[in-house]
Amino acid sequence: LTEIETRLSETESRVDDKLANLEEQAYYHIISQIGAEGSIVVSKLVKDTTISRPVYNNLLEKMKLNKIADIVNMGVKGTYIKIIHPVLKAEAESK
Repeated sequence: LTEIETRLSETESRVDDKLANLEEQAYYHIISQIGAEGSIVVSKLVKDTTISRPVYNNLLEKMKLNKIADIVNMGVKGTYIKIIHPVLKAEAESK
């Protein structure tokens, strides 16, 4: 995840754009569920972990804004995520 933080610091120098510890945990939980591409339902992730919905939403927003992933909200069907950053994509595919 250091690569995500590096990417965030390259694109935005604001401190609040860096990942919090819980956001880092949320990222790894997501890629353990879908790998580099797939759909998630945030409410199910919240039930599976002790991480709150706002943490997941903040993570997804940061990933989208910093071009780490393409993210599409599909309404009741969940959220589609495709990791596009090459290094993070390779890491996610290996999990």
